Amino acid sequence: MGRWHPIWASLAALFFGFMWTLQSQLALLGKFPPELLRASPYLATIIAVAGFVGRVRPPAADGEPYVKS
Repeated sequence: MGRWHPIWASLAALFFGFMWTLQSQLALLGKFPPELLRASPYLATIIAVAGFVGRVRPPAADGEPYVKS
């Protein structure tokens, strides 16, 4: 979800944290099954990765050692 960019990776982490907090807030209502609530942050992340990310290309220098000039 970060698309090799630190800001996008931070936003992805915040999304997961938001879903985790939403899960605990919905648990207080007691209207949803607890198993579904425990799985909801992971399901939301899988849906976001599968649906919104698309094709991601790594940086061109990925895997090459850094040589200081």
